[in-house]
Order: sequence, then structure tokens, then C-alpha cells
Amino acid sequence: VDFKPHWALGGKAMLFKSNRRGYKNHGGHGYHSDFFIMFFDIDAYERFLMNKEEKALYDEAHKPAKKSDADGDKKTADKKSAAVEPLKFDLENCRNRVVRLTAPSTRLGDAFLTPKGDTLIYEAAFEDSYDLYRYDLLEDKNELLQKEVGKGDLQPDKKFKNLFVLSKGGIKKIEIAKGKRTNVDFEAQFNYRPYAERKHLF
Repeated sequence: VDFKPHWALGGKAMLFKSNRRGYKNHGGHGYHSDFFIMFFDIDAYERFLMNKEEKALYDEAHKPAKKSDADGDKKTADKKSAAVEPLKFDLENCRNRVVRLTAPSTRLGDAFLTPKGDTLIYEAAFEDSYDLYRYDLLEDKNELLQKEVGKGDLQPDKKFKNLFVLSKGGIKKIEIAKGKRTNVDFEAQFNYRPYAERKHLF
């Protein structure tokens, strides 16, 4: 079973969970799953498979050319009028470009893949509680970021420096680089009016 898809790499890939390689739910005892990534773009797929040195050379070769100061005004005008280039999905071959990101299989929560696809941050319960892990795909290094964060949604900020974890009835902010956790205080008041509710229903 494949489920919980997320767009990744600017829409050129899809991150999803699947129990295809894990413990199956025979007899209602639950299942174990993994995170996989499917690529809709051949260039994104080939870059993802490169090692650290190859990616550095690839990124250097594909850097946008620097423009002179004389082109400053033209650059600003072009930026305002430039249209967003539509994505082209290669749906015919995408099922052949699926990569397993986690091992071993276990109980998983949500996950977040950094914009360049070099780091996967995910919730996993290898023991009793759901903990937050950071998997460096370049170094093939998996490390524990935070214990007992719970199972919930992971939402990054605009600069992709912090993750907001929505779990256990609260919100936590996690610094991706340091793994520092801060509770986000909020107040959500609810005026419960059972008589008015019943009157509206019946």
C-alpha cells in the first residue's frame, strides 16, 4: 500500500510512504513502512543518484551566469514579467525511478525532504515513542534529532531553516541545523454552547 504523498524537489518528485518492503498487516497486528521517492524528471533523478563530489561538480556546472551591473534594470524588469515555467511530468517512466530512502522498515509518521533532496527529516518509532530523525543522504548518516516529538505533521518555514511539528495537541519548532526544540505557545478558546448546538441541529 502506498500512501501519504508529498511534493518534493520543486514538484519534480514525490515523497511517499509504503509498506511494500516492510512488515505486512496480517491478522491486524499493524505494519511497518518506509519512505520512498518517485521522480517525474530524469535530470532530478540522475542528480539524486550522484555522490557528494559528483553533485558539487554538477551544481557548479549548472550555476546561472552572473550578469553585469548594466543589466540590473533589465534583470528587474524581466523578473517582474517572467512567467513560471510549467513542469513536464514523465509519467511513463516514473515508476522505474523509485528510490527507497529509509531502512530498516518501522512505524513512521510524517517526513520532510530538503529542497535539494540532500536531507530527509522524519518521524519514526523504532522503540515505544515517535522520535525525530535526520538522515543525511550525502553522507549516509542517520541521527536522532529529538526524542518523543510524537506523530504529527511536519511543516517547514519559508527559508527551510525550521520545522513546525504539530503533535500531542501542541506545536513545536525544531531548528533543522541544530535540532533545538522550542514550544510554540498559543491559545485557542472555544465557547461551548450545547443548548444552542442542539437547537441548530434539531
